[in-house]
Amino acid sequence: MAILNVVPWCEVARKAPEIAESAKKLWSRVARKSTQPDLEMRMVLSY
Repeated sequence: MAILNVVPWCEVARKAPEIAESAKKLWSRVARKSTQPDLEMRMVLSY
């Protein structure tokens, strides 16, 4: 628990919006990539 006293909490709070936005962008990219093979498989199976 002593490690929590070393964390610069003001800086963490200041960066939080930037971190959240980056996480949202990453999640959208990952979600798009995970649905892409399903779409490709349906296209292949439909022929």
